[in-house]
Amino acid sequence: MSNPIMSIICGGNRPHSWSALIDALKVQQTPYEIVMVGPNPPVAWVPEYFHYHYSNVKPHQAQVAAAVLAQGRLLCYFNDDWVIKQPNALGQLVDEWDKCGDEEAIVAPHMSNSYPYLSFATDKAGPILPFGDVFSRENFLKRGGWDTRFIGIYASNDRAIEMQQKGKPVKICYNIVLDEVSVGSLWDELWQHDRSYLAWLWMEGYELTTPRERDFDVPLRPIRKVRRVASTPYDLTRDDLLYVHQGPKGKWRDSCKNCWELHKICDHVPPPAVDPDIATALAMA
Repeated sequence: MSNPIMSIICGGNRPHSWSALIDALKVQQTPYEIVMVGPNPPVAWVPEYFHYHYSNVKPHQAQVAAAVLAQGRLLCYFNDDWVIKQPNALGQLVDEWDKCGDEEAIVAPHMSNSYPYLSFATDKAGPILPFGDVFSRENFLKRGGWDTRFIGIYASNDRAIEMQQKGKPVKICYNIVLDEVSVGSLWDELWQHDRSYLAWLWMEGYELTTPRERDFDVPLRPIRKVRRVASTPYDLTRDDLLYVHQGPKGKWRDSCKNCWELHKICDHVPPPAVDPDIATALAMA
């Protein structure tokens, strides 16, 4: 679609799910585009407003790269196996965001199988954790995207908590439902890094011990008014955003420019012997 108002930004590697994403968004009145960044190209037909870019970087960096490549004034952070089925759901989200009257506002649909609060152990405790967030592209890029220390989960929730603690509008639209259509997630793989980093940033008394404490299984600690440390933004002026990592990268690997241009896994850039965990990375920062 020409001149999109909203850009859906995805870091995706499951092209078998993309038809469901495309089909679910057919009945929309708001001009939009889908910007997909990941290692696997489409395996079926995609519309002209679906823009795929090859990359093998970690999920959150792929989303930031998608934001740079996007054209809409608003961004909607998506996983590639999420769907919204209501007619003109994107238009409703745009309207709700505009009503907030604040460039730092966040609005989101309701994830049908989620508990959208920081604490799992008590009812509706702590800040709201939205999924499918809608926010200003200009403001997002001005901030340098997410914090580079997150790998693949919780970076958007970190920003949502920060906005709530600043008194900015953060709203979940419970009449707009977001569904997950695939089985499996990065939760088991990344919670010890990303969730524990989130808890360390925002919970009083949470420390990065080994093994990690499962903060979500115990009563909520007091929430800090400000982040424990400042965010480390992405350098969006670099021309290697799609193939060289910024911040911890977990199992994902850097690439040389030639291999990235050929859409192939790179063996020319050796991985580090050990990618530092978040406690070590913070000590090195």
